[in-house]
Parts: sequence; structure tokens; C-alpha cells
Amino acid sequence: MLPTSPALAAAIEAPQRSPRPLLFADWNRDGEQDDLDDLSSFAESVTVDRTLIGDTPDQVRLVEGYAAASLSAELVRGATDGARRDAAWYFSRLNTASPLHTYERLARPVIFAVAFKTHPGLPRVRRFTGFSRGLPVRADEGTATLTALDGREKLRGRVALPMVVADGGPVTKPGLNGQWPLDYVLRRNGIHASPPVRARCVASVTMHGSGHPEVGELNAAARAVDQDPADPDWLHVPLRFVPGRFALGLAAHPDSAATGNVQFVNVALSRRHPISTNDGASFLVECWSRVGADDTVSLAFLTGGDDSGTCWVGLQNGEFEVVTRRLGDFEAPTVTVTGPTLTGARAWRYLAAQVSFSAAGITVDFRVDGTSTTAVAATSSVTGQGSFVRVVTTANRPIEAWQVTAEARGARWNDDFEPDAVLDPSLNELTAILPGPARDSWELLGEIAAAELATVSFDELGLFSFRTRARWVSTQAQTVQRTLTATVDITALGYDDALDAVRNRIRVPASPVLVGPLTTVWRAPEILTLRPRSTQVVWASFADPVTGLRLPILPGEAPDRSWYLAQDKPSGGGDPYPAEVVVEVVSAGAVKLRITNTITKTLYLVDNTGAPALVLRGRFVTVTSSTSTPEAADAASIAEFGEQPLDVDHNPWRQSPDSAAGLAADLLAELRRPRPVLVGVEIIGDPRLQLGDRVRLQDRDGIGLDGDYWLTGIRDHLSRTGGYRQYVTARQASTVLRWGVGRWGVNVWGKA
Repeated sequence: MLPTSPALAAAIEAPQRSPRPLLFADWNRDGEQDDLDDLSSFAESVTVDRTLIGDTPDQVRLVEGYAAASLSAELVRGATDGARRDAAWYFSRLNTASPLHTYERLARPVIFAVAFKTHPGLPRVRRFTGFSRGLPVRADEGTATLTALDGREKLRGRVALPMVVADGGPVTKPGLNGQWPLDYVLRRNGIHASPPVRARCVASVTMHGSGHPEVGELNAAARAVDQDPADPDWLHVPLRFVPGRFALGLAAHPDSAATGNVQFVNVALSRRHPISTNDGASFLVECWSRVGADDTVSLAFLTGGDDSGTCWVGLQNGEFEVVTRRLGDFEAPTVTVTGPTLTGARAWRYLAAQVSFSAAGITVDFRVDGTSTTAVAATSSVTGQGSFVRVVTTANRPIEAWQVTAEARGARWNDDFEPDAVLDPSLNELTAILPGPARDSWELLGEIAAAELATVSFDELGLFSFRTRARWVSTQAQTVQRTLTATVDITALGYDDALDAVRNRIRVPASPVLVGPLTTVWRAPEILTLRPRSTQVVWASFADPVTGLRLPILPGEAPDRSWYLAQDKPSGGGDPYPAEVVVEVVSAGAVKLRITNTITKTLYLVDNTGAPALVLRGRFVTVTSSTSTPEAADAASIAEFGEQPLDVDHNPWRQSPDSAAGLAADLLAELRRPRPVLVGVEIIGDPRLQLGDRVRLQDRDGIGLDGDYWLTGIRDHLSRTGGYRQYVTARQASTVLRWGVGRWGVNVWGKA
């Protein structure tokens, strides 16, 4: 339910009220609402339709699916001096005398709100934010009709998802759930749950459901567990995530006090914007972390080759520090620049350090939330050092929205960032995102959400939201937002009661994705001949997508890595020689190999049996040919109502049979008994109501109605003659859902 002031709430619920439409179209897209943009006086009537459309049958009407709100406004004669002509004259794009003749009418921001007279002022509640789709006119009637669609208009771009594997190798285990691909699609369309990538970014990992980077290349990511202090080998498992400042963030290790028990992400920096410790160089490290007094956390450790320095940014017992070795010489001294000391309990805080190098030393601008501190340390002038090539963060404490950028000093901080997307933690654990062609963004988002019966929509303020089933066991979902009675608020009432609403045998298919064992994924089809001091380019294509390529390619046959043999005899058995093999990973299905012979002899890539000796080893990623279809059935319901099956559609994002089985059990719990679905309930308009709100509906003396319902559809209609009405669709609400959905101790029952 949209929040309002007490005075506005009283005006909305008052027996006598005069709701007014406020309709604006930002013709010049300047973000202002001037007289030209104000269409309120033209509006004869305005209708906003917002209904969830999902994968389950219409008769079921669960709170799932997607909602694309639409607006239709009937425009007649204006009230101001410049708009006394009829709407057809005023809005016609053919009319050069119209005040709008120089403005485009389509794809322009549209806002609709409902205002109520209070003392003082005319406060409003916004009901629609979107973009104009049409403005046809009727000369014979003197009217025009403005149509608009909500933020879905911003999601018409096509997006190709990268390949991401939750568990791709011994130390390549970034984890993956449904929030990450959702966030990726949104960010490619300019919609951000956390700050966007900066212009000079060299590494960015949102941590929104995966440790896979959006800028830079993943070297390694895993949760390391030191199971046995006497054993030097650690167990590595996929990363874990927790609710963060904006969406999901990388979790701290549950036993981070123990040596070796850490979660880490190691990213190869983008080479577009080199950063180093040389005079004149600078970079910015920023993230949000849940930290407090006395905490120690490594936010970023930047390193390069033997010719480059190092730089560590983090907290040491609550003290913000930057520790730098400006020279590549490992015997060179380090310099510590100390910033502010954190105080108070653990909370999500914005932490940033702008590090700038000069001939005089190091300047660090620290930022903690909205407070800046500058510290300086003197050093000798440094030139000729190599660039950093990698950065590592180690999650002693939770981290989110992590970026390293080649920013010059004075770059804008992100502590005041306001998200335009709200994402629930996904309940859908994924094995992999497989590569594929670019697809429509809205279609992708709906498909990802449907895999776990979640909802995707834009709200009345234009904010994108992703809501999962866990939302319905939250405190808000279990709290009645408003009571509507037949004596005061409801003007027309009825409900559907049909056997089609009962489903007592539910099948939910899953399409498991398999990550195979380490194997030979490609071998040169023929013996390659390398002329003296020459370079040859070879393309390697794979039968299936490949993850975890064992690189670099080294000389000498080996079962656990990629390898080559270069000899001076074409049939093998000659003397071995080194070659240079550079690998460029083009996609999950192909790599480009650049092989250079640096000596004056002709070399042959051949083994001692005469077979080609250029081998790539990795792991194939495949979708199983047989689909798993877990089933849930209720014998008592079948005995009473007969078998009423529901076969949920196949969804490529439903990859785990366990998740599919849980989904089937959830659906069965909701559908095994008939639940009334109220359709077309007419109520006196309340602009605070939103989809998913829990309301209490009462008609005790009529049809005996008295219960809690979730709103799954709302149609607003405000006209000059008919007042303000809403037509709602509502499904009877559950007290709580099945055990495990919402996770005891996470939502209603305790900690956030």
C-alpha cells in the first residue's frame, strides 16, 4: 500500500470527497511539469489497468506473473485560454497552429495521479508512471485518446546473456541464482538496483546472486573451508549470498575467524584503462559492506607482474587503511595511509577510497557514507612500473556493489545512490546460464520470474520490482492494509466458484543442466606446422559450451591441464622446443589460439605417436535430454473432487529437480481446496492500493463474505461524471505458506 500523510489518508476515506485527475505528459522530456505538459483540464476520464498475468490458468489466479500497467485517457476540451479549442485540434500533429506542433507526441513520459482536497493544499497519490504509446484524434467528436504503457517501454531492447556457471572448476565457483540474470538484463536496459558501472571501470561485481563480474574476467571465486589444520588443501565450494544494502550481497564466511575460511572473488582487470602506482595514476575502490567498529575486511588487493607494485584497501580493526608498495621490487617498503575509524554497531555502509599517486607521494580521499576524509603519505617519485592486472576481495564481512575504476581525483561518490529497481532474493538456485541469441528483455525477465512463480512489474512510481513467493510470508503480506465493507466501500461484488480452480495433482518440469568432468574439449584436427619465427592463428570450436578451460596452455602432455608438444620432426620423436601459445576466449563455444614459433627451426605440434599435439581441457556444460518432472498430489482432494491436474509449462530457468519439487508442493498447498476468487469487485477508489496488498473484504449480510484477500488486479477509472472507482480481482489469502518458503527465521519469524 502506498504511504500517505494522515491528512491525505483521512481525505481518501472521507464520506464526502472530490478526487481530481492530474495528468501530465513531458513533451520536451525536461523532467519539469509546466503548463504545456499539464493535460488535467482535458481529461474527461482516465483508466489505468494493472493486472498480474502468469503461467498458471486464469481460474487459479495466483499472485505470480508479470504486470504491465496501461493507461487510457479520453481528452476533450481544455479549460485554459490557450486550450479552449477541442482536443482534436489541440493534439493533432498535422495542426501547425497547435501549441504542441513542434513537439513529438509518442514515447514521452506520462504521469497520472489522483489528488484530494485537504487543508492546506491538494496532495496527490501517483497511480501511473510510463510512456505515451498513442494519441489518435477524432475530428468529428473533437476528442483525442492518450494511451500509455508503464516502464516496460524501457525494456524493449534485446539482451544476450553471458555464460555463467555456478561451479565451473576447482576454484571457479561464483555461485548463481535467479537474481543475477534478472539484474544483468535490467542493467543492460539502464535500470539499476545498485550503482551503474562507471565510465572508466576496470572491475565490477554486483554480488547480486553471483560473484561473476560484469566488467573484468573471473580468475577465481569460491568459499574456502579449512577442514583440517593439518591438511594444506582447502575445500572450495560455491559462494553464498545474503540480503544486502540494495539486493543480494556476498556473504561473510560463517566461520571467518578461522584461518583460511574466507569467501573471495579474484578478477582480471579490464585493460581499457590501465592503473598503476606511477606518478599521475589514480583509481577508486568502492562498495557497500556490513561493518562496524573493530571489523577487519579486505575490500581490494591489487597486484600485477614482477614489475608492478601492490595496493591493499580495507579495514584493520575498524580503521580504514590503504597499504601500498609502489615498486615492483618485493623488498621495497610499504606505505600505509590511515583514514577514519569506524564506530558503532555493524550496518551497511558505503566505503570508498580514491587513491592518487604523484611525485610527492600518495593522497587518499576516504569516504564513509556521506563523510569524506583526506590523508597523505610522502614517497619518492615512481615511474616505469607495470600496470595492475588483477584485484581480489575477501569477504570477512558482507560486500555488495563492488567496483574498481580508473577515476581521476574528484569523481562523484555514490553514497547517495537511489535505486530504480527492488529485487527480492531469488529462491531459484541455478547451475548455469547457457549462451544463446539476444532476446527481448521483458520476455526474458518474465521467463526468469515464472521459473519460481515470482512477479515482475513496475509500480505506480515507475520502480521495477521482482517479488518472490517468500514475500507472501513477510510481515507486510500478513498484515491487512485496509478493510473494505459492503456498507461503505464496496459497490458491486461477486466471486468465481468453479472446479477449474482446484488442482490436486501438480507436475512441475525441470531441465537439469550438467557440468561434466574435466575432459579433452578440443584437439587440433591435424598436425600444425610452424615456420621459423612465424605466428599462426587457429580457431577452436566446441561441440557444447565449455567452462573451466585449464589455461595457460603449457608444454608437455598432462591429464589435468591444456597442453602442447612442439618438435622438430613432423612424425614425432624429435627434440622438444618451446612455443608461445596465447589464448583468447571469444565465447563459451570458441577460442582463438595464437601460436608463435620464436626460433629459426620449423616446428611441428605432434606427439611421439604421430598424433596432433595441441589439446584444450575443460568441462562441457549440457542440458540433459530427459526432463525431470516432479509431482505432488493430494489423495483427499482427489477423492473429493476427482483428479484435477495442472502441468506447469517447461521453463529453461527451472534447472533443479529439488526446486521443481518444492514448487509443486507449494502449488498443491494453495490449490488442493477451492478458494473463492473475487472478480470485478467495484469499490470506491483508494489510490493507495497496490497489487499484492492484503485487504479484508466484508459483506456479512449479503454473501457472508468476511476474509483476507490478496489483490491480483486493479483497474482505476476516474471521470468527471462518474467519480473515482476501482475494479479489483482478489484471491483468498493464506495465513502462511508451506514450511520452507520464506525460510523460518528469515522473514516473518526474525532477522532480515
